[in-house]
Amino acid sequence: MATLYIEEYEHIVIDPVTGDTVPLFGDFSTAHSVPVTVTSTQSVALQPTTEFITLTSDTDCLFAVGLSPDATSSARYLPASQTRYLRVTAGEKIAVIGAA
Repeated sequence: MATLYIEEYEHIVIDPVTGDTVPLFGDFSTAHSVPVTVTSTQSVALQPTTEFITLTSDTDCLFAVGLSPDATSSARYLPASQTRYLRVTAGEKIAVIGAA
């Protein structure tokens, strides 16, 4: 089964060389996954201390982030085996759907 993997982090830092926002990997708090299907599927709510997440999928998919997100054909694209870093708000969820 195709899967979206979500890792949550409590803190983020600014890389002094690139200026990119990146997770402080020592502050990993939890991980979970969501099946990628032909309909939009939501994750559980992010933990209260979460500020940053990484998303990785083993298949091409589309995702949305919000309090009650719905992944549709106009959502953000995540290619298979790529990692996306996102700043988030605690309590938000991730919705995912397979890319056609």
